[in-house]
Amino acid sequence: MSGAPVEQEPLWKVADVVAFLGFKKSWVYDRVKRGKLPYLRIGDTVRFEPAAIRDWVAQHRRGPKNG
Repeated sequence: MSGAPVEQEPLWKVADVVAFLGFKKSWVYDRVKRGKLPYLRIGDTVRFEPAAIRDWVAQHRRGPKNG
């Protein structure tokens, strides 16, 4: 396999998701616990793929789409 390496955004921490969504930390943890928000569990740590969170937001958008 050859070619340029694919750059990926670093995984987000809960604080990053809180800042992006504007919700409280408890809301994020609640959605993780209920399986309502896409996340990765690495050991005891919860991390988020930025693209998956953006997709989740797009899927939950209501009303007219921008653009």
